[in-house]
Amino acid sequence: MNMDIILTRNIQVKSYQALMKLGLASNEHKFYIRVLELAHEAGYINQRIINEKLLFRNAEHVMGKRILELLERLELIERIETFSYETTRNWINLRAIFFRNYQRQEDYDILKLLQSVGYYETVNPGKYLDKFQGTEAGRFFFEGDWPREAKSQEEETFFEKLVQLGFLVRTEAKNVQKLLNFNYKLTDNGKYTIDEGIVRIPEEGYFTIHTTEDTLISERIIGYDRPADDISTEFNEVTKKNKNPMEKQHDNFVSPAWVKSLQKEIFKKPPIIRLVAQNFDEIQVYGIGDKLLATKTRLIVSISLKASVYGNIELKMRSSKSENKEITIKHSLNLKYKNVLASLLKEAYEDIIFINNEPTLLVTYNELKQTEKNSFLKRIFIEKPKIEMYGEFNDCYLNNLRISPKTVEDAALWVKWLIEEQIRYYLDESEYIKIRNECIAKFQERFQLTEIIPMVPTFEEFLHDFTNRREKNSSKYWYVAAPHFLTMRR
Repeated sequence: MNMDIILTRNIQVKSYQALMKLGLASNEHKFYIRVLELAHEAGYINQRIINEKLLFRNAEHVMGKRILELLERLELIERIETFSYETTRNWINLRAIFFRNYQRQEDYDILKLLQSVGYYETVNPGKYLDKFQGTEAGRFFFEGDWPREAKSQEEETFFEKLVQLGFLVRTEAKNVQKLLNFNYKLTDNGKYTIDEGIVRIPEEGYFTIHTTEDTLISERIIGYDRPADDISTEFNEVTKKNKNPMEKQHDNFVSPAWVKSLQKEIFKKPPIIRLVAQNFDEIQVYGIGDKLLATKTRLIVSISLKASVYGNIELKMRSSKSENKEITIKHSLNLKYKNVLASLLKEAYEDIIFINNEPTLLVTYNELKQTEKNSFLKRIFIEKPKIEMYGEFNDCYLNNLRISPKTVEDAALWVKWLIEEQIRYYLDESEYIKIRNECIAKFQERFQLTEIIPMVPTFEEFLHDFTNRREKNSSKYWYVAAPHFLTMRR
């Protein structure tokens, strides 16, 4: 049985023109995601990698540099601290080991290290000591100029080992702006962006934002549009004429309290806002001006609150910006079914009990309609229901509310009525008792069988009562007296 409570109302929407900087999903965001994924796979990204692996251009092409600059501005990547490496006095000893025609036992660990990066190779392995021979790459490494920067993560690891052995020393990199292989790594925001699959590119200009202060919605901004040119021009002209339009008391300029709160949030970290009235599109707010120009809203939004006996509170929204499709909204409302029911019934809630976890309204027999006596359900009209902290809703009906007798006397009267409704054919005392007990059993969750039976007429009492009624209306009550007459002795 559906006992859900569904409340609806239209959302009050206020629209404004505002100078903003918004991060919006770009058509090129899939390419930027691929750049971030490549950085994640390799552990770093640089201009050379982007140009050669993704753009298929030469390593020095400026496009790779511009992409890195954009992603860095968006705080999706950050520079990896880059160092130059210079040789120490011990360098000559390492160089001598490489070019020596024979190997010593004490040099074995160093030779193995050089071998691990391809600068040495093993030839004619001996019983106790491998025989090593320098490679072309090794000769190029030792004959090259210093200082130099690591060209890869692997080379940086090798250089750091030489620093530990005292052959190199790390210094601040020089001319880093000229390095094509300047490395970047993902930020936490970059890792989140990969999972989300969207890169937002900042756009600055005049936007129409749709807002609400409805207590059921956590976000103030619920949608946006790029304004028409004439509206933007009006906004621009007014702001130029009035440096402080609030002092000039321009009727349409306002400064809602939530703007200051948003600006403080932006200062800490530009927030990502899910637009609940716009198919949950997301924007990142990098900035918003103090002056908002109030405009006529064209956005129509309605919301419904569904409270289920066996579930949680569910919010759904329809919006003209989402083709009036019903969209479920995530929320953190501190509401339960009992809270909603109590708000709707108010004083009558004192007569609500829960039987098998279902709300049941206690009623007197005299207030029952015939359909309610049969169905054990009540339909209640609620005018402008209101929930504390969450506002007023449209008129509604509370459907399928279970009902039960308030007192044992009400139960007895209800049982008697049910018995009368079921007697439509010949019956004797045993059949009557069976019907009586079945009717009483309908109230067993509320009262004991032994409480109700003494208050329900016996078969003889019922027969006497119906015989009297038959004398007044014989056609209506013939079936009760008939068994008695048919069994009379002649």
